Amino acid sequence: MGARKHACDPGSSDCIIRLSHSDSENVEIELIREPAGVPAFSFVDEADLRDWGFKLLNVALTNTSKYLKLISLSDIKVDGLRAIRRLYEYPMVDPASSKVTAIQSNYQVLVLKVEDLYYIHLYTTNSIEFNKYIAFADGIVNSIVFQK
Repeated sequence: MGARKHACDPGSSDCIIRLSHSDSENVEIELIREPAGVPAFSFVDEADLRDWGFKLLNVALTNTSKYLKLISLSDIKVDGLRAIRRLYEYPMVDPASSKVTAIQSNYQVLVLKVEDLYYIHLYTTNSIEFNKYIAFADGIVNSIVFQK
């Protein structure tokens, strides 16, 4: 997979792995750990609701709520732990013009291990690539085994 300019999403606290595909495709996959902090979550549902709430707030602030689309929401297991799998579309907005420049398709799994929150995230602005890589992302998620 090709090299990119940054390790993970800007602002991510602990990037474990980032996979990006060749320049002919625009698919990114990240596994990020957010160490225990404030707020500390007792349940993965709380973390998921906070994360989704931030997305709702962002689209409200940019007046792009009509472009946020929840495709699916499901409970799954990651290494025996309860996790939330969310597929959704999110508007990419040019800050200078406030115009939507693209729609990003997102695959996100959140899992809480002790107090650490893990994000497994696949994203692209190409819906064909997104659909092509969902099974690949599921395979990665199903292979995760926590060592600690």
